[in-house]
Formats: sequence, structure tokens, C-alpha cells
Amino acid sequence: MQKWTVMHEEGNCTLFPFYFFVEPWGRRLKPILGENLDMLVVIRDGRMTECVKAPQYERAGRRVFESLPQSFVLYMEQTDYWLDKTRAVCDRFQSRSEWPSASDEDLVSAFSGYCDTIQNLNTWGMMVTLMEYADSSFVSTRLLQLVSAHLDHIGSKELPTAVISHMTTPFQPTFYRLQRLTALDLAERQAAGQDVSADISRMHAEYAWLGYGYEGPALSRNYFEQDVRSMASWPQEQRDELRHEDALILERQAAIASRLQLPSDVKAWLGIGRQFMYKKEYRKQLLYRAFFAVEALQKELARRAGLSLRQLRYFTPDELPDVLAGRLGADVANDRMRLVAYWIEGGVIRVLTGADAEALASGIIEQTVDPALRELSGGQCAYSDGRVVRGIARVVMKAEELSKLQPGDVLVSHSTNPNMLSGMKKASAIVTDQGGITCHAAIVSRELKIPCVTGLKKATLLFKDGDALEVDAAAGVVRKTR
Repeated sequence: MQKWTVMHEEGNCTLFPFYFFVEPWGRRLKPILGENLDMLVVIRDGRMTECVKAPQYERAGRRVFESLPQSFVLYMEQTDYWLDKTRAVCDRFQSRSEWPSASDEDLVSAFSGYCDTIQNLNTWGMMVTLMEYADSSFVSTRLLQLVSAHLDHIGSKELPTAVISHMTTPFQPTFYRLQRLTALDLAERQAAGQDVSADISRMHAEYAWLGYGYEGPALSRNYFEQDVRSMASWPQEQRDELRHEDALILERQAAIASRLQLPSDVKAWLGIGRQFMYKKEYRKQLLYRAFFAVEALQKELARRAGLSLRQLRYFTPDELPDVLAGRLGADVANDRMRLVAYWIEGGVIRVLTGADAEALASGIIEQTVDPALRELSGGQCAYSDGRVVRGIARVVMKAEELSKLQPGDVLVSHSTNPNMLSGMKKASAIVTDQGGITCHAAIVSRELKIPCVTGLKKATLLFKDGDALEVDAAAGVVRKTR
């Protein structure tokens, strides 16, 4: 039986977001990399496990990596092209109010065009993911080799992971940073006695999708009210740091490059890592906006089919005509909600339930860990302020589990996503199984200035709720202290 390697796990999922990962890699990579990837997504009661065939995935990631730096410009140009197309789709869909008056054919056509745009965005925009996900970390490894060798050459005692973390931090503002700048402006105006309630409502309308993730819900207005209220108590130094963060990042990077006399090839690779990080997070944030923007169309499709939005999201785009015609309905959706395997092999997509899905799921390789271990090392330093952080572990695998996270706890997760944003703000440190320097946890930890270690692979297996942890982010080490 074919064995599948787990690439990603997440809670509260339907089939809907995986149209935009399975189809691009299963059908659109061959012209670029010479082969497509077989993929398997298993969703059991909302719990999603995304899998690949490890040898295929390794080959694809290595081909992307070995094409650098020559193909870097191509990847960036294509990503930018489809980012522009996706922004246009989001603007168009969010401004439309006539979905209820559109014909079935128009709805299906609009959704089909939307899907094609997002799938093309992911085909090109996820090149970095091939190199920096699951057990692959080609770019992070190259950076570690180059920086370590140079620091040894000049006799520097600085930690290479800390140097890489600082030098690959993007200075271009993400959507999240733009929202925080808006909130800071409102906090200062509110502190001066101005009524900013209407402005908070406008900020909510503009940025509610930041927390949408794969399935929603969007961020509430109360989230933005609390953000403004929190910033009102910030000291002036903290306000200035956020307001001038782009310039401060550039200054810090220039100082590090000068102090360490970084050679041109090292700076070039650090620049590639920085651009990949920015484009990856920008793409992911825009992807969540796209999922938010299409919700109104999906709700209209669901209404016409007599389904809930969640039920509709268990059907593929190709199945929508049959759904609207009544040939596929709630009974099929409910079966899939219990267990579904969404599988592409040789470019052919299959959707299986029941015993067939169980048979495929049985081929997923289960991870194990020695319970006697006291620490995990070899993680990537996503952000470090030089401190060793101590706190109580809270294992959070989905947004619904964030309520157990208290201020100062260490958030331990397979990987993070925008639905976890409110909880991430509480954490004293963030630790993830997956991801390299370009993952969601890495980028958000830099924005929030929270120490973070990614790519520890088995953190959620070894560490349990209530464990006392010590996180040395600069060294990429997390250990139990009791």
C-alpha cells in the first residue's frame, strides 16, 4: 500500500480550501518542474490531514531550490501577476450584491473563474512552500550553512539563527502591519479625546478578513476595538517602533551586514529568503481575503441547493451543476462531513467516503516520539529578542482551543493560521512542528515581537498541556523544566 507522509494538519476544515492546493500541485506543476504531485487530504469530523508522497515532494522541492537564483525573478514575476489578478477578483466579489438575481449558470461560471485565478496564484506562489514545508527546508538550510561558515571565518560568536532571523525579516508592510498602523493612529486620536467609533467600523470593514483563515468567521468589530484600546496604553517608545518599523528593520539589517562584513553571495541568499518570506505571507493573507470575498456567492449557491454553507463546501467546483440540479445533496454532504478523502493521483481527482476513505487513510504514516525526551533541538529561529522564555505549554491545534491559552503561556501547535491570531498575541513564545523561516508563525512572531521556534517536527507529540517549558528561540531549542 502507498504510504502517505503528513504535510499539514488543521481543525475546523471542509473540502473547500483544498481545491486551491490539491489541483495546482496535482495538475499544474509539470510544465514548470517536470512532474505533478500526488496528494491526499483526509477530513474526519472537520479534522484535516494533508499528505504527500515524500519522494515526489522531495524531488519537487529540490528542483525549485536548484533553479535558484536563476529562476528567482520568474517566480516573483509570476507570483506578482497572479497576486494582481487575485486582488481584482477580491475587489469585484466584495462589491457585488446581485448574486441572488444571477442565474445558476452565471454563479457557477463566476465561481469557476474565481477558482482558476486562485489555483494559478498557488501554483506559482507556493514554490517556496515546496522548499520550506514538512521535512524540507532547503532555503533555511542553505542560509544556515552560508551564515555559519562566514561567522566561523571571521571568528564571530553571534548565533547564525539570530542573524538569519534579523536579515530575512521583510521591511515591506504586510496587510497585518497596515491594520496595526491604522489602529495605532485611532488609538492616538482616541487618547486625544476624539470619537473614533466610525473609524473603527471602517477598519473592521476593511480588515475583518485578516482572521478568516480557511473557513471563517471573520474578525469581529470588538477585536478591533480591543486592539485600539490596547494600543492606547502603549508607551511612546513602543508606538514609535511600530510607526517606523520599516525603517528600523532596514537600519538593523544594514548595521548587521556592515558589522559582520557579509559577502555578496550571503547577502544575495538572505535577500531571496526575505523576498520569499514577504511574498508567501502576502499571498496567504490575500488568499484568506479571497476565501472571505467568495462567501456571499457560496451562500447563494447553498440557499438554492437547500444546503448549509458548510455542507456546500464539501462539494468540488466540478460538482456544483449536479448540486444545483438536485443530483447531489445533503446526504452526500453529510457522509463527507463524517469522513472524506480528497485524492489526486496521476492528475485524476477522486472524492471517497466510507470504507474507501478509511482504506486510503490507513496508509498515512503515524508519527511517534520517545516520551523520555526532555528537549527538542534543531528548530528554526523565527524570532528572538535574546531572552530564554519560560512558560506553561498549551497545545493548540485549532482556534476553538485558544480559550485555554492564558497570557504568558507557550503556544505549541502543529502550525499556526490566522484564526489563532488573538491567542498568539497572549503567548510568551510560539513553538511549531512545521514551517521554516517563511511560515505563518515565523512572520506573525516577528510582527508581534514574540520569540518563536518553528520546524521542531514533534513538539505537539512530546509536549503536553501543563508542561513547564523553556524556549531558547535563538538556539532553536525547547526543553521541559519539570
